[in-house]
Amino acid sequence: MTELGPPVRRAGPGRLLLRLDPHERRILASLVAELRGELEDPESAEPAGALARLYPPAFPDDPDAEAAYADLVLADLVETRRDRASVVAATLDAVELDDAQAAAWLGTLNDLRLVLGSSLHIEDGDEPTP
Repeated sequence: MTELGPPVRRAGPGRLLLRLDPHERRILASLVAELRGELEDPESAEPAGALARLYPPAFPDDPDAEAAYADLVLADLVETRRDRASVVAATLDAVELDDAQAAAWLGTLNDLRLVLGSSLHIEDGDEPTP
């Protein structure tokens, strides 16, 4: 029988307990593996790519400024996302996370939320149907 309560709770300063069942961990492992694969494909960050929602245009009306901005920051943004996803992949079986690992989990879960929402054609502001 599964213990009731939140799947994540504070275990003390700088520590969180992570209680996920094996099925949830397998699903997350699969999603994180897919995200990591997409992060390795430079075309995924393109406007029509799978990860486009993670990299919205900073200058949508100015292609030159957008290209210059992307040259400056895109590689760092992708690397940060790769690093976070790697932390999550390495700690998928953990029962306790430190604050840095928990921050990586939060960032990666948000990335997954955006990518899944995009693939399901869910836009910001969409109202859930009852």
